[in-house]
Amino acid sequence: FNAVILPGHAAVLAVGAIRPRPTVVGGAIITRPMMRLTLGCDRRIVEGAFGARFLAQLRELIESANL
Repeated sequence: FNAVILPGHAAVLAVGAIRPRPTVVGGAIITRPMMRLTLGCDRRIVEGAFGARFLAQLRELIESANL
């Protein structure tokens, strides 16, 4: 979906559903549970590089979680 930054907010995080998707691992195609994260930032408040670092760290935390 498209996340809309509301007035007064610096950013909005859109989180998609976890679904099995085909992925190449070691030359083989397997399915893995994946989800889409999208961060929309107001560039007047949040620098794009900061938003990218935030998403990278969030990805690491989610991937390392024992769910």
